[in-house]
Amino acid sequence: MIKNSSPDIVTTGLIVFSKSDKDEWFKICLKSIVNQIQPLDQLVCVLNSIDASEEVLRLLNGCAPRVDLVRTDKFLRFGPALNLGIRECLGEFIFRFDPDDIYFKRRVKTQLDYLRINPDIDILGSAIVEFSNDSSEKYIHRYPQDKNQIMKELVKNNPIAHPSVVMKLSVLKQLGGYVDLKNFEDYELWVRAIAAGFELRNLPEPLVFYRINISKSKKPNLSLLSSDLVIYRKLRILGYKRRVLLFRIMLRLTYRVLPRYIKNLSRKIIYLKPYIPG
Repeated sequence: MIKNSSPDIVTTGLIVFSKSDKDEWFKICLKSIVNQIQPLDQLVCVLNSIDASEEVLRLLNGCAPRVDLVRTDKFLRFGPALNLGIRECLGEFIFRFDPDDIYFKRRVKTQLDYLRINPDIDILGSAIVEFSNDSSEKYIHRYPQDKNQIMKELVKNNPIAHPSVVMKLSVLKQLGGYVDLKNFEDYELWVRAIAAGFELRNLPEPLVFYRINISKSKKPNLSLLSSDLVIYRKLRILGYKRRVLLFRIMLRLTYRVLPRYIKNLSRKIIYLKPYIPG
């Protein structure tokens, strides 16, 4: 049972730290949370089948006036792990954080200010800046901003960067949280949110340094086709034509079997632009 929100807790950060995540990256992420211009009222951290070091625990305890740790006995996939954390969230607004990313100091304040001015918005993301440890280059990835643009992108690709998102707790409760759908937990949530009539937006300014982990590069993973088919069926409910969705399946299947360097090149051409600070 999800707890009722507290009038003293407006903003809650939700993060999952799993055994595959690196301590040093997590520490950098936590420091960026501590340095927010608008501090969080609560941080909920799911320690997903991992014993955090004393240093990590110390950093966690400095992230917000209230820190709630959720420990799991066995490793959970991302969706179920997030759902465990949601049960401890008390804030009206839930900010998603990922343990290998770095957050702009103004992230929480910028998004909270926007939501207060635009109370009809239920889920709010932003542009991100992509970087990797193997290169000094950084690229900005801007996502579609309004509902019509998001709907157009939804049929082709994920229209919102999950680590940039802030959501209303009431919306997450109504949607029933995340489903256990490998690599598509957030994408599927956006589809259900739109189908339920909730309002989604993206800010054009970047608020997240998003780490591209080259070491995670794998051979083509055709097992994700089953997740694609789940999304296909849910998009049908939104009224997309069958031929459009079949084209989407073929496009994504083709993309998955491409060599890694071609994938990276195509992403740069379609979505990315060099990031110039300031």
